[in-house]
Amino acid sequence: MRLRLQLATVDQAPEISALRLAVADHLAAKFGPGPWSRASTVKGVLYDLRHSVVYVATHRKKIIATLALCTVDPQAYSGHVVYSTTYLHETGRAIRTLDGRDFLRNWKPAIE
Repeated sequence: MRLRLQLATVDQAPEISALRLAVADHLAAKFGPGPWSRASTVKGVLYDLRHSVVYVATHRKKIIATLALCTVDPQAYSGHVVYSTTYLHETGRAIRTLDGRDFLRNWKPAIE
């Protein structure tokens, strides 16, 4: 599959919002309610476009993925907490304590 990665534009906000809603619905159906199941709005996407660097991946002129790079100081964001270890495992994220040590090195969800 050939992808094209480009900076998102304001005109793409409705399509990005629709994609985020579809992904949130899919994750909520698979894992139940959680931080991923919040509703996306065009207003929220426009906020991201103002405060982040947002890229879209397109295939045949259709947006199939987004990437938002945060532009704040990492020290200010270090307290962000995700409460679902299943979500972290599913997305391939390391599960660590706030000081960076491995917390659950070989943890796997009880039900896959």
